[in-house]
Amino acid sequence: MDYMLSLAKQIGIEYIYLAINRVRSQKDIEKVESRIEDKEKFDRIFYIPYNEKVIEYEPSVVDLIKENGDFLQVYKQIKEVLKNNL
Repeated sequence: MDYMLSLAKQIGIEYIYLAINRVRSQKDIEKVESRIEDKEKFDRIFYIPYNEKVIEYEPSVVDLIKENGDFLQVYKQIKEVLKNNL
């Protein structure tokens, strides 16, 4: 992961975000975070909740985004952060 972070900075990517997908519990978050040595290297970490409907709606998750749930809330957070940092 350090190589990717270094490469991103070298090519001028100003902000580095990490999206952790399919999070079912705090235990999932802890497991992933235990494998990330330098969390502070990321400008923001997003935790995308697991939703079994993703499989149902694939390849497009537009219908899932239309639902007002946790998935939509994280999607909105990501969208807002990206919009503010362009």
